[in-house]
Amino acid sequence: METEYNESSYAFLVENEVFHIFHAIAVEESISSGYKEGFNNNPIGIDLEYYPLAMRGDIWTGSTFSYNPEETIVAYDGTSMNRSKMPALDTSQFSRYGFISNNKLFFAMVFPKGTDQELMWKNAFKTGAKALDVTEYKDIEVGDKLINDAFVKADNTQVFKDGTSSWSKWKSNLGDARPWHMLNPGQKKVDTETAKTRMSICQACPELIKATTTCTKCGCFMKLKTRLEGSSCPIGKW
Repeated sequence: METEYNESSYAFLVENEVFHIFHAIAVEESISSGYKEGFNNNPIGIDLEYYPLAMRGDIWTGSTFSYNPEETIVAYDGTSMNRSKMPALDTSQFSRYGFISNNKLFFAMVFPKGTDQELMWKNAFKTGAKALDVTEYKDIEVGDKLINDAFVKADNTQVFKDGTSSWSKWKSNLGDARPWHMLNPGQKKVDTETAKTRMSICQACPELIKATTTCTKCGCFMKLKTRLEGSSCPIGKW
């Protein structure tokens, strides 16, 4: 039977800033599905220094990991052996950091001690590292910051889950209307009754800033936008 592979991406964050991105490329489906499930179900970071025998799939009891010592596993060098005979990772030379979801260790990274990568992960986990499935995001980079549902880059460009940027998201919220249309006397307008009906819907909407009659979703002045023939509500209310 041919092995199935999957590709996905996961971001590791500290204080909502991306410090590492893991691309699971050419990973077997059996492992990839574990990543997908774990990273999408409130993963909790754990320093594995005191658990040198812990492996992916082990169950976290709250103070240690439980496993079947008679299980046959593939060791670090690729050979198969009984779990009870597997040598422990040398924690004087290496550090490991992992993530648990639903009380199961599903992901772990190993770093030689004293390296830049190891020091970065050590300090991130001391502060409180988090992990997130970013497969559906585009162009996420180290240094990007997660704010609400978007990653914000150094130039303040936002990247949303559907792959759109802050500019394209804003244009999408506008619908067919554009700010300059409101200033164009030749732009087609709806009748007064339709404009009043639209505005009454806006006035009852929590997204309207009443002091300025501005919509928080599209940024338009709704007293003007409701009069445009080609305009529409960004959240579909009219």
